[in-house]
Amino acid sequence: MKRTVRMERFRHRKQACLGRYFSYDRELIDTVKRVPGMRWSVTRRCWICADEPGNRERIAAELLPLAELQDLNPKPERRPLPDGYRAMLEKCRYSPSTISAYCSLFHDFIAHFPDRPVEELGDREANDYLHCLVVERKLSQSSQNQSINAIKFWFEKVLHRERKTYYIERPRSEKRLPDVLGKDEVRRVLAAVDNLKHHCILELLYSSGLRIGELIRLRVEDISFERRTVRVNRGKGRKDRLTILSAVAARRLEHYLAYYKPAEYLFEGQGGEAYSPSSVRAIFRRALQAAGIRRKLTVHSLRHSFATHLLEQGTDLRYIQTLLGHNSSRTTEIYTHVSTGALQNIKSPMDVE
Repeated sequence: MKRTVRMERFRHRKQACLGRYFSYDRELIDTVKRVPGMRWSVTRRCWICADEPGNRERIAAELLPLAELQDLNPKPERRPLPDGYRAMLEKCRYSPSTISAYCSLFHDFIAHFPDRPVEELGDREANDYLHCLVVERKLSQSSQNQSINAIKFWFEKVLHRERKTYYIERPRSEKRLPDVLGKDEVRRVLAAVDNLKHHCILELLYSSGLRIGELIRLRVEDISFERRTVRVNRGKGRKDRLTILSAVAARRLEHYLAYYKPAEYLFEGQGGEAYSPSSVRAIFRRALQAAGIRRKLTVHSLRHSFATHLLEQGTDLRYIQTLLGHNSSRTTEIYTHVSTGALQNIKSPMDVE
């Protein structure tokens, strides 16, 4: 009797995921574990990985010889994107990840009005759709704002409509504090990683304050051991910047380069391509688990921790702003709210006799 694997798309911990359900089978387990980024979810009781381009096809290619695949929620046939949308994004030199996100979000918008020509959709339809996202789909504020930007790009950049001719209601801004690890927690996370490449990845994210997208785009020549700098090319907002290279991280990175000998990207996958974001997230997730840290943290928490720890050791906020690549000092000032340097000198009334 041929084995059956049920496939499903869902959101798990604010991430789009692909799930695989099947009865216990050692051969199937060994097969799915070969897919990069695949992990067991205790809460979902299935094997999951990020819903990223190519993952679905890779999983199917591995499993088809062994089992029959059943898709529990196949994607419906999508309306094609209107002429000029993707081309204009590329012409405006948006990053590949932003182009992919905007196209997907705009696809969802026009699919909400299947019987209406795309050119006739306006601010009323946009607000109706966004109301649906908030009330019915319970979309987060950041996702709501990104949908607004994808729709506005169509109105303003492709159709060249005047901004004053429509109005889209934006949500009230949230004031959430970033998630930060303590210095001891960072040390425990790094000590929990035995693999040299994985250790260098996490160490560089923290010690240089890099975003995950900046890290995976780094090339070997972007590291200057003499000047102790890391050059970030086309970071967020398409800005170049220099950030610091820790002496400790530099020594370990030299060992890594001598052993792995990457040809182009500083951190390469098995085929020589740039490391995937899902693989970096999986490394961090396993390190947290091995270090015994149960809080819900993301890879970006390492960047938040870098900025907070610099502030706590007395680094001027303007230098931190430059290292992080923030346009406005107001963005960097959020770390003053999570720094505990001054708070530790304040005594609670309960501790005062």
